[in-house]
This record gives sequence, C-alpha cells and structure tokens, in this order.
Amino acid sequence: MAPNCPAFDCPNPGRIPCPKCKSVSYCSTNCQKSNLPSHEQSCVAAASKHNCYLVRASPNTSTPTTTSVSDQIEPLHLEHYGNEAAEVKELRTRLQWSSVHEAAKFYDHAGTDSWYYYVYGHSDGGPKNEAVSRASHTGKDIHGDVAIIRSGPAGYDTPETFTKTELANALEFYGTRSGRKIFNEREKNRFMAKMGMRF
Repeated sequence: MAPNCPAFDCPNPGRIPCPKCKSVSYCSTNCQKSNLPSHEQSCVAAASKHNCYLVRASPNTSTPTTTSVSDQIEPLHLEHYGNEAAEVKELRTRLQWSSVHEAAKFYDHAGTDSWYYYVYGHSDGGPKNEAVSRASHTGKDIHGDVAIIRSGPAGYDTPETFTKTELANALEFYGTRSGRKIFNEREKNRFMAKMGMRF
C-alpha cells in the first residue's frame, strides 16, 4: 500500500512522485501544488548531491510516527573524499568518534555491480541501525550512526556524489531482501562480466 499523500489532511494514497526529489508522492497535481511551500526546502535538500551521508541509528525528526529511512539521513560532505586514511581522520575529528572502521558494504537498488555503498562505522556503541543492518553484506548488526560513501573495486568508475533520495531508495530496497545475498550475487555478476561471461 502506498503511503498517504503528504498534502495537509489528504487521506488518499500518494501515487505521483515529486518530479524533482522523488522522495514523496502525491495523489494529484492539485495536492502537489498546494503542498509546495512546505515541501520546497526538503525537496531541495533531497535533490542535492553530496559525497557522504550520515545515517543516524534513530530518525532525526520531531514526528515519532514516521517510518521513512530518509528521516535518518543527513548530508556530510567530506573534504578528503577518495583517500581512505584522510577520510577516516576527518570522520574521527568531525564526528568525535574514537575509532573508525569498515562496518559494511551494500549495492544499490538499481542493479549496479561496478560500485557499492561503503559504510564507515565506529566502536562507540549506540542503538542498532536497522536500515544499514538489513543492507549489510555481512548480515551482522550495525550499531550507532554511520557514514556512507560510494566506493568500488579498482578499475571501475565510481560516481562520487549522490542524492539523499538515491541512498534512501537503496536502503529501503533491503527492507525485504537479504543484503548478504544481493552483495554475493552482484559480486558474482561483476566477476563474470570481467571474465567475459554474463548470465
């Protein structure tokens, strides 16, 4: 069932996505137009591209009934993107994490096998990060806030920046799918393509 249209007091299911950010869906163009003043700021934020996002373990919202993973995602632009040691140092400094390590990897929702989302975690604890735990290639629980960038094997073109909506869609994709299974399938596809075989 589609979520309700976000226009004020509209009980209808939203079926027409916002053409700019695609993070919300309206029941009609009239509702979309009437909701534009309240949606405009979040729309611009969702359509903006960054090289890193912080995914909170708990939603960062004043509405406790929300179930959207988008409420857990905040832009965190890295100045030292592309240099792992510098990324780790920057994350430790900016986020006050005592240590930074690889927590997980996961592929997107669109079938890409030439790059993946790389998850930086920390050892400082915190509540289980449900969205990232479901997507994790290890199948292990991830705790606390995490930082996510795009990465991939050497020799493959990895798009550096991405939108909050792209990341939210990828994380939501794993709501009913195994992160470990998808990761293994995509790794196999990439290897087979490199060998000249595709199935």
